Amino acid sequence: MTKEDIIKLMREAGFVVGVSVEHWGDVPFAKLCHPTPTSAALYRMLELLVSRAAAAEREACAKVCDVLAVHPEYASDITKVAAQAIRARGNT
Repeated sequence: MTKEDIIKLMREAGFVVGVSVEHWGDVPFAKLCHPTPTSAALYRMLELLVSRAAAAEREACAKVCDVLAVHPEYASDITKVAAQAIRARGNT
């Protein structure tokens, strides 16, 4: 995740980011925001991070199934169904 991604995520979670990405450097997290983030904003950011990490992991697993679905040794309808089932978990 890039600094730009983190800044975007912070703004999406409701933070008011007071430091530009170019000047971020070694600024402590709490000083990136003004006013100091509330526990609700911190919770929302954590929720977004976990959600996006889970979605990325699901997609990575589904892609493994996609590769296996066309591999001569492992190709079957089961691997296609597995990929669909993994992706569907993100829609619940």
